[in-house]
Order: sequence, then structure tokens, then C-alpha cells
Amino acid sequence: MRKKRKSLALTVSFLLIMAVLSGCGTKQEKGSAAGETKAPDSEVAAEDAGTAETDEAKTEGDYHITFVTPLIGHDSWLQAKDALFEAGEDLGFEAEWVGPADGNVDEMINYLEIAISQNVSGIITQGQNPEAMVGVLKKAYEAGIPVCVIDSPIEDAPQLGYIGFDLEAGARIGVEAAYEHFGEDAEINALFLTTNIDYTAATTAYDYYCEYLEEYYGDRFKIQQQATQGDSLKCMEVVETCILADNTINCIFCIDGIAAPAAYAVLEEHGLAEDVFIVGIDDTDEQIDMIRDGKLYGVTYGSFYKQAYQSCMWIMDYIKDGTVPEYVFNDVGTMMINAENVDSYKEIANDKETWTGYVPIPSLYHDGDYTREEY
Repeated sequence: MRKKRKSLALTVSFLLIMAVLSGCGTKQEKGSAAGETKAPDSEVAAEDAGTAETDEAKTEGDYHITFVTPLIGHDSWLQAKDALFEAGEDLGFEAEWVGPADGNVDEMINYLEIAISQNVSGIITQGQNPEAMVGVLKKAYEAGIPVCVIDSPIEDAPQLGYIGFDLEAGARIGVEAAYEHFGEDAEINALFLTTNIDYTAATTAYDYYCEYLEEYYGDRFKIQQQATQGDSLKCMEVVETCILADNTINCIFCIDGIAAPAAYAVLEEHGLAEDVFIVGIDDTDEQIDMIRDGKLYGVTYGSFYKQAYQSCMWIMDYIKDGTVPEYVFNDVGTMMINAENVDSYKEIANDKETWTGYVPIPSLYHDGDYTREEY
């Protein structure tokens, strides 16, 4: 186990950053013990509008875990927030929840830099832009701060562990659902909706969808990728433009949690809701209601609650006795939520008694060797 290295350089770095923050008018609001750290130039907003927000779990000892989220007010990420503070109470650490409202990677890196300068006990984050974030995760490693990544991986960065959605498995079960719906003789004309086509996870997922569509349909498919910018109105504009330009679109795959409801609204307005098969992602309340109402086939899913809580467990185990996860890249349990399991999936996914024996994500081990290096 690596010990934290408290150096003069780190102390000076911390003092300089805090001085800059004070000069910029950035403030730290205190809860019962934990402050709310806000990055320079970010807007201070309420919980549902979001930039940086810090609540405090009941604490014991001097442990402090900072979670840097890409979307501080998004339904799915709020599940991760709940897990963070619940884990803080259960495991005995001070919990801090910060991040941008819109997935801005520069703001995320800024929050990570602040956490490192504060010499926190551990960090949890998401790989919004892996190439841009490798450097700051290396800084955390050099400072002796264990980092867990969830949801989207940062493959080339030193990390205690990753737990998240298996993009390949998500694409496979999405295409299998379409195959079951359309049959083997159909021709698929698909729309692929993502937050940002430059987002690494989006391009990876798109490639997997293409791969599995080809496996199931040969050359009898076409697919186009469109960005929603994480905005429902933008998504509706994109979908309307696409269906007006091509009324043979019969399938929509989404890896943005707002996309399926927005797409359905447009299709319904144009009388096409029953003609287009939609697979969403994440268990937002709106999508779960749509599944129950028969408006949406289902969503691909990996529990955000489980990802966050398990990361907290890994960090605390590592701090206390040097234990590391068996694998670096772990599948949280990627699955499809549909009418068959919509009322039972959460109980199954979030049952901590079942959180053993994670399987590695094969696509993230390019040499096929799952053995982890010493951390």
C-alpha cells in the first residue's frame, strides 16, 4: 500500500490555490463540518440546477472522500450522490459532492485539482474525457490519493478501481432486444442518440452498436449518430429533423438519459410512436414510467447507486488495510430494464449482499490479461 506523501510542494500548492479562490470571490459554505467547495468561474446554484454542492455525512475520524460528478443535478447522478452520503454515514467518512451541471470537463479537472490540493482521503469521478483527465489522475496518484472511476473508464490512468457500465454488453443487449422485436429478416434504419459525439464513451458505444447490428443483420442496417447536448429541446429538434428527412427510421438507440423521452414526444406528435422501437439508457423516473406505460421497450442500465457505494467501500478498505479490488475494470452488472423486471430490478441491483465476485470488462483489457499491477 502506498502511503500519502505530504510534501512542502503540496502544502504550497494548496495555499496558492486557496489564495486564488479567495481572490476570485469563491466561497466555502460549511455544513456541520464539511464545506462546499466551488471552482472558480462556476455558478453557485441550488441542488437541482447545480454546480458545486457539498452536503455532509455523519463522520468519524479524519477521512474525506470527494466525488467529482459530470452532471450534478442529473437524475441518475443523484442516485450516486445518495450512495455517497449513505456510505459516508455507514463507513465513517466526510462526503463531498461537487461538479459542473453540463459535463464540462475543464470544470471537472478544476474540481479534481482542488481535491488533490486539499489532500483528501479519496476521490471518485467519471471519465468524461479520458485523454484530458489522465494527467490529473496521475497527480492524485503521486499525492497518494486513491481514485475510483465510475460509469465511463479512464483506461490509461492509475486508479484503485473502475466500476461501471459495460458499453459492449449494453450494445449487445440493445441490439438483441431490437432483433427480438423486428425478427431476422428486417431492415434496420437506426438513430443513435448521445450527449456528445466527441465523448469517448459515446463513440465506443456507437462502434459496438454497429458491430452487433452487422452481426445480426449483415448489410441490412444503417445507423446515424446524433448529439443531443444533454438537452431535451435540442434532442427533440434533432429527432424531428431526422424523421422528416427520412421517414423509414424504425429504431432509436440512446446513451443519453434524456433522449428516449424526448424522442418519443416527437414521434408521438408526428403519429410515429408505435412505428419506432426505442431503447433508452439509465433508470430515470420518466423512463421507468414510460416502460410501465408501454411507451418504451426498455433501458440499458448499470446501477449508479452501486457504482458509487462500492467505490466508497474500495477506498475505505484501501485506506485502512491496503486491500485492492481483484480487477481494475469491473462490470457493475449491465442489464436491460423492461416490462418483465421494471418493478424488481432496483432491489436486485442495489442489494449489497450480492456485491461479490465482480467480473472484469473484457473490452477494457486489450491484451486479454486481467492481472492487475501493484497499486
